[in-house]
Amino acid sequence: MHVKVKTIGSFIERLGFKEREVDFQGNTVEDLMKFLKGTLGTTFEENVLEPNGKVKPFIKVLVNGLGIETLRGLSTELNDGDVVAIFPPVGGGSLRFSRIFTASTAILIF
Repeated sequence: MHVKVKTIGSFIERLGFKEREVDFQGNTVEDLMKFLKGTLGTTFEENVLEPNGKVKPFIKVLVNGLGIETLRGLSTELNDGDVVAIFPPVGGGSLRFSRIFTASTAILIF
């Protein structure tokens, strides 16, 4: 399987890349996560995965712009050429209000 993996924010520095094309055995997001864990080692595991292999809460994984939680989770099937984005928690705001962003939703807290 050949996919493009993208990261943003603090993950660019932590994981060591912004965009990388990878070839791996398998066809699911779970297979890709196992491959990245094997390739990137403890850095990937500590930042992205729970000890049980699931994606940590608040980490967003998107396949072609859709969150895997709206698809089939780690069982989401991948196709050659898919783009998989891995996002760290992202937040921001000001003294007046705070914004909490996920990949597809913005929640304003006043």
